[in-house]
Amino acid sequence: MIERHDGSLRIEGAVIGAGQGVFDLILDGGRIAAIAPSGVAARTLCLPPLADLHLHACRAFLGAGPPVAGLGEAVKQVQARLADYGPADYARHAARLYGRARGHGTTRMRTHADVDARVGLDAVLGSLQAREAVDAAVEVVAFVTARGDPAGAEEQAMLRDAVAQGATMIGAALDFVVDAGRAIDALLDLAGELDVGVDVHLDEHLDPGRSHSRRFAEAVSARALPDVTISHACAVGALEAPERSRAIDAFLAAGVTVIALPATNLFLQDRAGGAAARRGITCVAELLAAGVPLRFASDNVRDPFYPLGDGDLLDVAAMAMTGVPLADEAALVAGICDGRATLSAGDPADLVLVPAASFAEALATRPAGRTVLRGGRPLPSAPAQETCHAC
Repeated sequence: MIERHDGSLRIEGAVIGAGQGVFDLILDGGRIAAIAPSGVAARTLCLPPLADLHLHACRAFLGAGPPVAGLGEAVKQVQARLADYGPADYARHAARLYGRARGHGTTRMRTHADVDARVGLDAVLGSLQAREAVDAAVEVVAFVTARGDPAGAEEQAMLRDAVAQGATMIGAALDFVVDAGRAIDALLDLAGELDVGVDVHLDEHLDPGRSHSRRFAEAVSARALPDVTISHACAVGALEAPERSRAIDAFLAAGVTVIALPATNLFLQDRAGGAAARRGITCVAELLAAGVPLRFASDNVRDPFYPLGDGDLLDVAAMAMTGVPLADEAALVAGICDGRATLSAGDPADLVLVPAASFAEALATRPAGRTVLRGGRPLPSAPAQETCHAC
């Protein structure tokens, strides 16, 4: 970047998103004042702000532990290992992931904090506490775990308390409840009453006979709720084509956002299926073709659900390109940039600058040295948060 005599900033040799061509950007008054063809070689990838909208920050870096055969075993292992955790423990893990994600250029995060009779609000409180130290917008979802049911009186009371403490969304692991329809209705009714968004884990399996995503979307439409997300939706991809189309139509009518989680779903789904194991990511291409808002996110980071990862959305996009598969680079950019695939003159000068000559190069190398601009000015580098001997 070059600071000009008038106080504006000039970025030379920029590639914008997945687009072609090389440009110079002028940033002035907190906005992108101009974009013009450049006379230098590509040197910087400019992206809209990165948004990781599905994390489990307060148990990140827990460690993988013994190998698991699938989702159910991962749930049991995590529950056992968190049995003695309190708010400070959850905060320590969350702070580390917030710092790592912010260091990779992410400035908006959404994290799920467990709520049930054993955990109480400890995970919510820890996740809220940790966000005070990170220069990023962090949304906390109060999330009823596999041990609970959002239709239960105790869980409803805890969700109310979590929202009063600062959680901005509510959710649940709906695949584990006995009566999914009752749980869906109870959760959505409570969200309407509290005027908060909803983000659910749903169809995190590959059994089309247990798919409730369409039923969920139709219930959202009946209530006209404005801010609703379905995370995972793996089983939607396993439906027969006519029923899959009806589910996608229901998503579109309800205005729900679908979040695909390439790392965890590829790792866990049909893990014991042998050589012909099925891939677990939802039907991304069909959702995109229909116009359903779709995002990619990290989900679990170095815990029994997924033993790798570092909260880097370029890593997530690379995995999506391979595992979906998805060749549309613009869709990949939009998937990690909260729906935005490019930048235009007049936009706020909120950018992520990556030292790469193209989006493809950035996916291949995931380079360090990224710079976050807010209002056209570089933000201080985030602390590495790399070492946590107690995690």
